[in-house]
Amino acid sequence: MILDELINNIPTILDGLDLKGVIEAREALVMACEYSRVYKEIEELKSSRKKLYEDVKADCELMVNRAFKVAECICGDGDVSACLANDYELIYLADVFDYNDYWLDRVLSLYEAGVFPTEII
Repeated sequence: MILDELINNIPTILDGLDLKGVIEAREALVMACEYSRVYKEIEELKSSRKKLYEDVKADCELMVNRAFKVAECICGDGDVSACLANDYELIYLADVFDYNDYWLDRVLSLYEAGVFPTEII
């Protein structure tokens, strides 16, 4: 699954990251609006495809918690770790639901390249 690769990439993603600047950038209007839009669409898919979601829920939670713990161990910042874990959850569920979105694809490509996504997407 794609999250295994992304979790292995967390040290690169967090290396030298301005933790305070990342949180400020993540709260920028465009980033917050796009994240909220995709989050709502994924939530709708969770509701409309309950059986599929229930089948993967435990694995999703395990992977997301693992990502959070790895990030927190590396950077020591719960807010940054939560942002990363929340993104990873959207990526995981988008893959499960075969959900395609330009913004989320860009977020994924940045993580794959070892870059923490900010408002410049």
